[in-house]
Amino acid sequence: MKIKVGRHKTLSCGNEAATPSPMDRNGERFPGPEPGALQALVKLAFAYSISYRAFVAPSLEGFQETVAVVTGGASGIGRACARTLSKLGSTVAVLDRDMNLAEAVVGDIEQGGGSAFAIHVDVTNENEVTTALERSRLHAGRIDILINSAGATDFYLQSADRLLHEVDIDVWDGMMKVNARGVFLTCKHVIPEMRLRGRGSIVNVSSLMAHAGDERLSAYSASKAAVEALTRSVSIMYGRDGIRCNAVAPGVIITPERGSNPKLEISHLPRIPLQRFGDVADVARLVAFLSSRSADYVTGQVITIDGGLGAQHPWTSPQ
Repeated sequence: MKIKVGRHKTLSCGNEAATPSPMDRNGERFPGPEPGALQALVKLAFAYSISYRAFVAPSLEGFQETVAVVTGGASGIGRACARTLSKLGSTVAVLDRDMNLAEAVVGDIEQGGGSAFAIHVDVTNENEVTTALERSRLHAGRIDILINSAGATDFYLQSADRLLHEVDIDVWDGMMKVNARGVFLTCKHVIPEMRLRGRGSIVNVSSLMAHAGDERLSAYSASKAAVEALTRSVSIMYGRDGIRCNAVAPGVIITPERGSNPKLEISHLPRIPLQRFGDVADVARLVAFLSSRSADYVTGQVITIDGGLGAQHPWTSPQ
């Protein structure tokens, strides 16, 4: 069997003789292959193949024996994050105001063979945040990962977040308290422990609404923009302590609570290049990656997950 290597050499295997090397300009033959060259070439190709596969398809690493705290973990994106991190090996603290739903998530995780526990918290209340985080430490020993998914889902706040001159101060403050202050408080009280241990990962849930204006939701958009600014600040302040901080900015995500919306399908779906709405599992997988050792060199980033909705020029979008 003969194997061509480059333009001028042919290596042979078995009892076949190697094809003579061509002459150079001085009439001398190029040196033939060294003994064992073929074996070395095969080994090199195999090593390259392994390293290439590891690069293009990395596995999510570093979750075994870790503890993840997920705020807003009883529903929507938070619940999907709690379930995903549990499947990857983390013990999950499900923090939420609704203990019935939080306990149900814990039950689902335990039924699937994972480990989780539920703790009540109002992320706008500093005393409750410190208590919930301390209870998480006492229960699981430490906190390695923090996922800030708690957000303002109150129907009144969302429905009253209209044109800026119509927004009541209570609506503005309510959005800021949950979306921005809540992230600030959990980060503030989990960072000291992460600094002592020299490692930690924080992922904050923002929104595509932080990146562009809209005809409504001015308070919501501003609160999510604050989350992204805080994400970058934390990454710079504590990167030398081994703490990474990133954010995800989902677009239109269909949650089990929200369900399908025919009006949304008419107004938004034609504008999404991937031609589908996002699912909570899509966001959870991205959050898991950012929390993993596979993302050890990623910090200070806000990653949009919107099916391409925010990447296009307005005039290229179907009307």
